[in-house]
Amino acid sequence: MSYLRKFPVDALKIDQSFVRQISTAGDDTTIVTAVIAMAQSLKLRVVAEGVETLEELAFLRAHQCDRGARLLFQPAGAAAAVCELAQIRDR
Repeated sequence: MSYLRKFPVDALKIDQSFVRQISTAGDDTTIVTAVIAMAQSLKLRVVAEGVETLEELAFLRAHQCDRGARLLFQPAGAAAAVCELAQIRDR
C-alpha cells in the first residue's frame, strides 16, 4: 500500500484468483469491492484479470471496474497469449 504514495501509479490490478470467486459471496467479493472503491477514491483505473464468466463481468460492471483482461474477451489459441484489455464500464 505504501507504493501507492511512493511511485507514479495510475492503475490497480485485481488478480484473477479474486475475480474467480466474486460470483459467490465471501471475502473475495469484499476485497474486490474494497479495491475498486479505494482505486476510485485515489482516481486510479482498475483492471480485473481473468474475467471468465458473464456473472463476473456483471459484478465488475455493477461495481464500476474500468477494465477486464483476458479469457472471456479473447479467443483461444495464439491470440490468448496477447493480453488485450476490454472496456467493462459503460462510460
